[in-house]
Amino acid sequence: MLKTNYDDLSSMSEGGQKSRKKLSKAVVAVICLLTLIIIAVAVLIIYNLLSKVEAPTAGTTVAQTSSFDVPSEAPAEAVPEASGSTEATVLSPNIPETALEFNQGTTAASLKDTSRNSFDAEVKYQNYTLVGSETLETVASKFNVSIQTLLSINQIKNPAAVVAGTSIVIPDRNGRYYTVEKDDTLSYIVNKFNLTIGWKTLMEINGLKGEGIFVGQKLFIPDESSVESISFAASGIDFSSPLPKGHVVAYYGQSQVNPGTKASKLLDGILISGSEGASINAASFGTVMDVAYDASGEMGFFVKISHEGGYNSYYCFLNSDSVSVSVSDKVDAGQKIGTISSESSPYDSPTLLFKIEQNGIMLDPSVFF
Repeated sequence: MLKTNYDDLSSMSEGGQKSRKKLSKAVVAVICLLTLIIIAVAVLIIYNLLSKVEAPTAGTTVAQTSSFDVPSEAPAEAVPEASGSTEATVLSPNIPETALEFNQGTTAASLKDTSRNSFDAEVKYQNYTLVGSETLETVASKFNVSIQTLLSINQIKNPAAVVAGTSIVIPDRNGRYYTVEKDDTLSYIVNKFNLTIGWKTLMEINGLKGEGIFVGQKLFIPDESSVESISFAASGIDFSSPLPKGHVVAYYGQSQVNPGTKASKLLDGILISGSEGASINAASFGTVMDVAYDASGEMGFFVKISHEGGYNSYYCFLNSDSVSVSVSDKVDAGQKIGTISSESSPYDSPTLLFKIEQNGIMLDPSVFF
């Protein structure tokens, strides 16, 4: 009887030990599983932290990308109207609505003496009417801007016609107007004129709400001197392109390196490329004043023609063997005076340098075409 009881106790003890062993194994399994989960979570956290450190936040370096990278703005397209693309302070040939008015006889304070906007701020304009013996030269000095800036912003072909009673617009800094062409973008224009500013700054200077521009729109290009076009009654002369089928490859006021002289300077004319042996025509009627070779290499073999109103036109990098006019010859508008070729041009292809001046002031030829 007693033996039986002891046997039962022994059996119960062995069963308990087995149960405890099973429980211990389960606990170990749970602990291992939890450990694996903790390790996995830690790995994910570390990975996310490393990813955030390496990835740039939006709007930091991307926003400061140079304008010489691929631009995001759309190219200019021909549209009938501005469609709200520009502010009133972006000048057309008319006086802007935001210009400050100076009545005739009023002496305006020089912009030099007023609080000027920063270089990248929107350009501001004011109106002024010449009085007495004032000229463009005296007004330019009074307002601390260049004569070329006044010529460009006011679309002047004939500086001699700007006399007392003429109203002009004066910007708060030096610059020129550029007329937008098909497929232009703000980035392309910035690169064309070798500006140090980005296209977004050019957009702000012109008071644009967005990057969209349209063909025929006039943009203010800071620190580039030029002359753009509206004719006065005092000038009855017209000029046409001396190379009608040519393509303008460099504009007046644009920095350009002459491959022949290796010198870099602002163009005082325009460069027009054409085909080999293309005819060069007189831009207007006049008298041949000079047929010569410029040994400095800046003009090569050239023809100079004098016109009414104090104008002179220059046709440079001509093929010397092709020139068909002589000094004192009378020429008609459109008359052939010579040709261009690769040999006569310092550039890679046949190229004409065409210049116009009036009374010693160099003008932008392209505005007459």
